[in-house]
Amino acid sequence: MKRIDSIQILLLLAAFLLMVTVSGCVEPLVPDNPEKPGTRSLLLRIVLPEKASLVTKAEDVIGPENERMVHTIQIWAFRHQAVDATTYDGEKAVFYYPTAPSQASSPIEVTMPLPDDIMDNVDSDHPLLLDFYVLVNGSSVGVSDADSVLTRVQVKNKVMANADGSGFGSGTSLVTAVPDGTTDGKGQGLPMAGFFNNENKGFDVAFMHYGFTEAQVHAIDEEVEKTAGQAMFNEQGMKDVFGATSAQITFIDELGVTTWEDLLKVLCPEIDVTRAVSKVRFVFSKAANMDADTEITSIELVNEKTPKTETTAAEYENMLPTSAYLFPRENGNFALPGTSYESLSLTGTTSDDAYLDNNDIAKIDDTPLRLRKSSSMTLEAYNQLLDDEIDAGHATERLLYLRESDKSSIIARISYKIAGGTEQTVDIPLDTDFHRNRWWTVYTYFISYEIGFQVTVNPWSGVESHQELE
Repeated sequence: MKRIDSIQILLLLAAFLLMVTVSGCVEPLVPDNPEKPGTRSLLLRIVLPEKASLVTKAEDVIGPENERMVHTIQIWAFRHQAVDATTYDGEKAVFYYPTAPSQASSPIEVTMPLPDDIMDNVDSDHPLLLDFYVLVNGSSVGVSDADSVLTRVQVKNKVMANADGSGFGSGTSLVTAVPDGTTDGKGQGLPMAGFFNNENKGFDVAFMHYGFTEAQVHAIDEEVEKTAGQAMFNEQGMKDVFGATSAQITFIDELGVTTWEDLLKVLCPEIDVTRAVSKVRFVFSKAANMDADTEITSIELVNEKTPKTETTAAEYENMLPTSAYLFPRENGNFALPGTSYESLSLTGTTSDDAYLDNNDIAKIDDTPLRLRKSSSMTLEAYNQLLDDEIDAGHATERLLYLRESDKSSIIARISYKIAGGTEQTVDIPLDTDFHRNRWWTVYTYFISYEIGFQVTVNPWSGVESHQELE
């Protein structure tokens, strides 16, 4: 096994795929007669920003369009009221709503009808607090409308799988492209999941008794934009901005909210939905004047259990959990359903994507060093550069979409041959936790009889660091 000297591993911690924000707004009762309810529905706005927007990031990256597409949406709503733990986890959803977006542009608006009896015995003194679980592209991980009867604990503990029962991104069912619905056992799109827990967030559907209209909610939303959300309001301000009625003013006063942003949160809870998978992008190229045959015989992802020393070789173990949760944990901590792991290997055979023979590895017109990321290049510009060169036939890529893992010492092991010689293996550290919504780019290039690497990591963080392979 060969370890390359003085090869720079560049770890740029920035944005991976886009965060999706779901804003929920409730359409009105009959405004002129709040005692006689009309059809109640929840208006959801799925906002797909051009770039992710997380406070801790220093730089944003736009993912490819097919990694951002929303094909289907599934929503479960549960009562938030505190009850004993057994009943709480075992209760079924107050309602379940599946839909397909009618348009692809952002924001995507979904009108979700509510059950006729949802407001029975609910008023300002007896609020109805709801928790929401939202799943995007659930068919790609084996979730169907048959899951509408799931309990809360079954929804939040749902694991990622293909429709045929195999694990999404497992060693026996690798996901090497965004599911497009044409592959057996897979639906469309990458899975995205998130939840809204009403704890201390104040979303109370009792406001439906006070005739709030969609136009009023949009007026409040516009005021949030104008004032950056923090401006204080009073009774006259409510009348001026959205024509508040006396009953609405009394309701808002009783809630105790004093800023436009807080009021909007009462009327429209926000649900952050993020991708439940990670991604590794392998990019290969070689110098145009390189006559020696080159081939990649295998690609593996393993966890480094024991680093090598001067006298002992490194030891490796499997890195991919056999199962992983679809929804993030409510306490924010990382967790897995079990403790068993499997290997992840694109075996070196001519019949699969791992093997790249001499003709598969694209030649670049000048030097492969041109596709290394410079310190002055933004991540967005770098990804665009790779896309352009791949489209032009100057580089080759292989993709892997994976479940998250709690292993942090992940190694990409690439085996290769030059000029038909002995197979050699290089270990490339993919540092940082292998959690959801992160994107690693491993650029491998050949110049003469030498091989070089550069790794770019794009999680949601603004930290930058540099390491040298020893």
